[in-house]
Amino acid sequence: MSRRRRSFALNLPAQQSWDRRLRRAFDEWAPEYRADVEWRLESRGHAYSRLAETVWEALGRPAAGLILETGCGPGPVGERVHRSHRVNLVGLDISREMLLRAEGRAYDALIHASAEALPLRSSSIDGVYSTFMLHSVRDRRRALRELRRVLKPGAPGVIVDLCVDDAPSPLRTVRTAVHAAQFEHGAPSTYFSPGELIGELADVGLHLVNVSQLGEHREYTHRCFAFRRPASDVR
Repeated sequence: MSRRRRSFALNLPAQQSWDRRLRRAFDEWAPEYRADVEWRLESRGHAYSRLAETVWEALGRPAAGLILETGCGPGPVGERVHRSHRVNLVGLDISREMLLRAEGRAYDALIHASAEALPLRSSSIDGVYSTFMLHSVRDRRRALRELRRVLKPGAPGVIVDLCVDDAPSPLRTVRTAVHAAQFEHGAPSTYFSPGELIGELADVGLHLVNVSQLGEHREYTHRCFAFRRPASDVR
């Protein structure tokens, strides 16, 4: 067995444990998720409608194509995203309970899967976005590589998430655990700084377009990262 395969095998139980905890937390949160997050957005000076408009602008207001939302939850952003009749919107989430609440809303299809293993063909998506999802994955680089893989060369993507300002440290790890227990039903989280995500986007071959802020600056600030798979990337 190669070193790379041994490493994957050793990490698989930890990944499975993470995913089980994540599913359990979000399945439990699903009934209250929409109202909880709506109140939190409003307390920061923005709302689902502003969030959806920011996403759609960053995607370039596509008139056609296949758009993927990873971590769609019960659909509060997807149903507010302005779509032409020629755009197909696909929602993906690791929580079945979240997806059950998204049925019959804005999505043309729903997929039960992890963002770290997208069950989609390479170079098949015209645009991708996530809102408050990336901090929930165990391996961000793996999830970002998957986004690059499924995007068509030259296609845009958007990540909106909570960001911290400090560098990784034992204190940040403790604060993250406390925050997750208090506000995310105990879902495991890996909060990151803007600089960390910018570096990771570059590492996996995605081109950063811009970074903007949504609402007030707080300990966990909402930031929007617009990026693109390079048109010359034909891997």
